[in-house]
Amino acid sequence: MQRGENVKKRMVSVEIQAGITGILIFILLYGVRILNPLYDAWTLQGLDLTQHYLGALFFRVSAWQFPIGNMDRICYPNSVSVVFTDSIPLMALISKLLRSILPLHFQYFGFWGLLCFALQGFFSAKLLSRFIDHRGYVWICSIFFILSPVFLYRVFYHTALASEWLILWAYDIAFDQMEGCDSGRRRISSLAELLVIAMSAAMIHIYLLVMCTIVVMFGMLIRLIRDKDIYHRIWVIVKGILYLAAALGTLVCLGVARSDQQLDAGGLTQFSFNLNGLLNPMDGWSVVLPALRAYG
Repeated sequence: MQRGENVKKRMVSVEIQAGITGILIFILLYGVRILNPLYDAWTLQGLDLTQHYLGALFFRVSAWQFPIGNMDRICYPNSVSVVFTDSIPLMALISKLLRSILPLHFQYFGFWGLLCFALQGFFSAKLLSRFIDHRGYVWICSIFFILSPVFLYRVFYHTALASEWLILWAYDIAFDQMEGCDSGRRRISSLAELLVIAMSAAMIHIYLLVMCTIVVMFGMLIRLIRDKDIYHRIWVIVKGILYLAAALGTLVCLGVARSDQQLDAGGLTQFSFNLNGLLNPMDGWSVVLPALRAYG
């Protein structure tokens, strides 16, 4: 019993260690100036980050309405959801709640980038500790997650999509579902964790919500196949329904269903994906696979 508790403490410590490492790497790469919420000049250099920042500003000065994610200033008199500006709705809502005490020029993207680096390290170490017993190896491997080219590419380009720690968290939850940790107090905490990740992913980016849902539901499916106890199966199904209800309910509250948007079929090479994308590194990301031609 004592040995198990010691192992658990060591695993917690390596998760925190990996999170701190993520923070240090962020500071080494980007410095600390962009963490100043009053410094927004770096977000106004054009491209997507500027769109995200302006979307957050328009949302903050818009009147409260329902769905709460809607704003009426950016395309007045029509309403559009802050979800469609990729402004990290979770942070946009918090800043709107505090708008009476916040200055007009206020940005949270630097802080979100720092948070993503910390949580990328934390959740990668948490997931790796399931397969690696040595604390040092877990820490070293977590650095590869923090320095992942896909992650670094997204941080201040599509900042919401840099929240890849959500996917790592979803994998950790999926393993819990497969292992059937559903007794006593753990049953309540397991359900709470499912609801939190569902709502968090919905309030960060829909793409990440879809990815997390696939991973979590796959874990539940494995549990249904393995566990022959009818009551355990019913509980898994109930959890799945509650997870979906939390995710969909959050999206409805953010105004996704009521915004009048049109699909754009262009930009396959940058903004869309097909089966070719599984083998095509396109922008020279691979030193092994050659870039293939793509329509778009």
